Amino acid sequence: MGEFIRYRGTEIKLGTCEDLYYATYPKYIAALEAQVLFRSEWNGSPEEYAKPDAGFRFRFPFPDEDHLSLGSIEYDFSRGVRIELDISVCEPPENCDIKEGCFEMEITQQKLVFRESDKKLCLALVWRDPKTRHSFRVEEDTDIKNILQQIIKHHIQNENDLNQKIFYRKIAARILKGYRLSEGQQLPQKVRNHPRQILLKSVSARKKR
Repeated sequence: MGEFIRYRGTEIKLGTCEDLYYATYPKYIAALEAQVLFRSEWNGSPEEYAKPDAGFRFRFPFPDEDHLSLGSIEYDFSRGVRIELDISVCEPPENCDIKEGCFEMEITQQKLVFRESDKKLCLALVWRDPKTRHSFRVEEDTDIKNILQQIIKHHIQNENDLNQKIFYRKIAARILKGYRLSEGQQLPQKVRNHPRQILLKSVSARKKR
């Protein structure tokens, strides 16, 4: 089922069901605060898509797509940026490909949640196993710290291509920023006024989506 919204007078597609493939959280919040988003028939209100724990997963804000407007993408709708990780530092998913002590994951989305451990608001990273296509979200600071260290090790420190080095630096910075949200920060007033919907399940630190 498609999710649509009216943006500056034009209906645009946000995504399909919970996957908002065509909207990053920063661009969506900016449009919501600018009051240029309106409900499209048979779809949710603009505020509903931005509520914590509403279940929606936003497209990761890939740096090379910053110039595009809300609803526009430059690459595949299910785009993923691959990162390499050491199995000695990060636990690999079941049945993933492991080569020379490393495995790969794809950065794909972000999900706004009150995390289970301390109810802190965060824009949690969602990543995907490129082999199985199964997605997982990462909530805990320790896990994110390990992931960021691996990005630095494998994609920044020894990268000779300056553009790639800058690209992954921005990726790392945007991941980190998602875990530095304070209560109410980066939430428009209309969203903050909604009751907190804690729809959390008892799952492991690395949660499936």
